[in-house]
Amino acid sequence: MIFAPSFEVVARRPTPDVAKRPTFDHSAQVRKEEVRYFLGLDLGQSHDPSAVTVVRRVRFLLAQDILGRAPVWKDEKPAIFQCGFLERLPLGTTYPSIVSHVSQLLQRPIWCGQIDMAIDQTGVGRPVADMFSAAGLSFAGVMITGGDNETREGDIHRVPKMTLVSALQALLHEGRLHIQKELPEAAELVRELQDFRVKYTESGHLTFNAREGRHDDLVLALAIAVWRARKHITKTQSFYMNWIER
Repeated sequence: MIFAPSFEVVARRPTPDVAKRPTFDHSAQVRKEEVRYFLGLDLGQSHDPSAVTVVRRVRFLLAQDILGRAPVWKDEKPAIFQCGFLERLPLGTTYPSIVSHVSQLLQRPIWCGQIDMAIDQTGVGRPVADMFSAAGLSFAGVMITGGDNETREGDIHRVPKMTLVSALQALLHEGRLHIQKELPEAAELVRELQDFRVKYTESGHLTFNAREGRHDDLVLALAIAVWRARKHITKTQSFYMNWIER
């Protein structure tokens, strides 16, 4: 007998009992978890402390692996966001010291080369942000506004505070934002989230702020990290179950 290109068996004496052409499934579903880290930095001033947080984003991807073709990855289910590093810097820490501290933090082996940074430069202005650029650190600059729409001017993103904080609250209610309870500042972060209130101004606009006399630096650092993490960034890293860094 001979084999035709279709893999159909060709017999010299066909009979009614000849086997049907076999089928070959050259595709299969392939799953992977894509992991990337995001650092959010809320820069304080003389009366407000600065805060740093690192969020790990885990995407659950699915592809139809077709023989001879590159797989096209799609999200099988919504991503989750895990806060495993949370730090409030001492009040009065100088900006050069913060730059040095963040630079060392970015070099930790667990996320080195797999981390993106976003900095709140609302109250400190461009000169302070330029210190990070001078140190060779790349980042997305965020100006927190009281408006309704997110815009971009050059390398500065203008993001409403309500957009940032309401995203955290939504993810918490959906069970997609996980905060490691063992972190020293975890309880304070939860209190800050609970202190946020929505108010209407005399002109009818919504405002979203912490109670008077309360800090919001931890919330904003986390919100900025999550905001950055929700952007479409697709570099990968191995998946670790326990990554708390103190």
